[in-house]
Amino acid sequence: IQKENSHGMINRQFQTVKVISYATGTDDYGQPRQSGSSSRAIQMVINTYTQSNTNDVRYADVTNIGLTADRSITDKDQIKIGDDLFQILYVIPSKRLHQILMKKV
Repeated sequence: IQKENSHGMINRQFQTVKVISYATGTDDYGQPRQSGSSSRAIQMVINTYTQSNTNDVRYADVTNIGLTADRSITDKDQIKIGDDLFQILYVIPSKRLHQILMKKV
């Protein structure tokens, strides 16, 4: 039996998701607001984030983690998969695939 490399296993898990980017601005009171959006399709692997007891509060709200080669994704964007919407909390860049830490909203 020939073992499959990890790249093949990951490649089969990629799915097309929408990245929603908001145009930012301020309202009459100087508060941030999201005033319009655009979306684009990217390829991403999404998995449920299982949290082992961590003392790092930055990761307390993370529900899912994604991997993508998209370099323009930021923590100001949202990810839409079907009817589910995820707020991006953190982007951890790397040479090949960025890790996207998200919270289902």
